[in-house]
Amino acid sequence: MSDLALIRLCDLDGCSGTYKAKGLCDKHYRRLQRRGSTEDTLGCWGTPIERFMRIGWTVTDDGCFEWSGSIKKDWGYGMFSIKTSTSYPAHRFIYEHTHGELPDDIFVCHNCDNPACVNVDHLFPGTAGDNNRDRHSKGRSGWAPKEDNGNHKLTLDEVREIRAKYVAGTLQRDLADAYGVHQTAISSIVRGATWIE
Repeated sequence: MSDLALIRLCDLDGCSGTYKAKGLCDKHYRRLQRRGSTEDTLGCWGTPIERFMRIGWTVTDDGCFEWSGSIKKDWGYGMFSIKTSTSYPAHRFIYEHTHGELPDDIFVCHNCDNPACVNVDHLFPGTAGDNNRDRHSKGRSGWAPKEDNGNHKLTLDEVREIRAKYVAGTLQRDLADAYGVHQTAISSIVRGATWIE
């Protein structure tokens, strides 16, 4: 008798894994222990939108759909796993599913100011500047705007000059040198992410 004849295989049809316990290979035995079934339920979870809808939300009095799944602790945003190892903001997932994919530099913002909300009617696309302007207009900025901030290095007039010179073709690094600030500060100004008017 050959050595191969002594090796016991998994009892499931089509599986050539080596026996571990209860007639099953290691993979199927662990699946049975964890899920109560040897079925590959990953394939049964459905499409991403079917899984999203199954997780669901709670409707609040102000019309928000608060995500029932995982919530990012520090920020309060709902998170959704598209693949087993990839988490994605739930509000962005549902917005893109409804309206189409957005470029990476475009945010999905909440007009309801509820980061856990996945109600598409409460969401809108915008740049970092749009998001910041929305936050500032609602008084949620957390710091004093413009010249009211004691740490400012520029005046509003200088910021307007910087924007005008940038539009005219002056490089950000040259503007940073001329005004004594870092290039990233110039970038934020010309993108409208700071010094919002």
